[in-house]
Amino acid sequence: MDPVPSRWKGTCMKSYDFNSSNCNRKIIGARYYPDPQGDSEYVTPRDKNGHGTHVASTAAGATVPGASYYGVAAGSAQSGSPKSRLAIYKVCFKYECPGSAVLNPTWSASAMKSAIMTTGSVATPYDYAAGQMRIYGAFHPGLVYETKTIDYLNYICYVGFNITLVKTISRNVPNNFSCPKDSSSHHISNLNYPSTAISDLKGKRVVKVTRIVTNVGEEDETLYSPLVDAPNGVSVKLIPNKLQFSRISKKLSYQLVFSLTLITLKEDLFGLLGVMVNM
Repeated sequence: MDPVPSRWKGTCMKSYDFNSSNCNRKIIGARYYPDPQGDSEYVTPRDKNGHGTHVASTAAGATVPGASYYGVAAGSAQSGSPKSRLAIYKVCFKYECPGSAVLNPTWSASAMKSAIMTTGSVATPYDYAAGQMRIYGAFHPGLVYETKTIDYLNYICYVGFNITLVKTISRNVPNNFSCPKDSSSHHISNLNYPSTAISDLKGKRVVKVTRIVTNVGEEDETLYSPLVDAPNGVSVKLIPNKLQFSRISKKLSYQLVFSLTLITLKEDLFGLLGVMVNM
């Protein structure tokens, strides 16, 4: 095959059994990460037992005419997507796939979870085995919700546990931590999480939920206009109605105000909060 086009900015790492000439218009990138166990056999983009090669050929192998098994089932063999390219990044080793090789080094675990949740297809808690991750979207979520240790500790307090039980449950309780003075269960929904659940919206009760979002987009100066799709029977107000991020203001908070427009709700309802970038 022809070599990789010069306009492609990928990497083809050289090793003891692999060099840049092994890349072409099918394999357009190859990279490996050091094995934490120090096994030199893994210091190469090539796999050890052939499984990676098998998976790569199944996913994006080129069409091969005249294939057969000793004359049986003769014909053309091809992958699921024969015209696709392959960029190979080996991150798994004999005993593990270390997070340092596969995860964003500057994002917290909750930020990564937020990116996956907020960019996937819409689903409800009852949609088991449903919903779809959007890989590109998760890499570029724009905004993420970071749930810190203190958020979870406060959540445990809101559930009804006292500080003694909180320290029994968690080993990461700061020495100066104490449950908030108002640890009512009404605050449970204030966990800084990508989704929001309201469990006791009745009568004239108004529920206010606060969220803090972090801008991880490429542009520092970004204006987001949140879009609310409230379910029938529920009023949802957003305060403020725009989020203006800047180089200084990477984190902003907003508040959702929930109330009923019907006397009672007979079933669980679901809505959607999205954001639109103002160009």
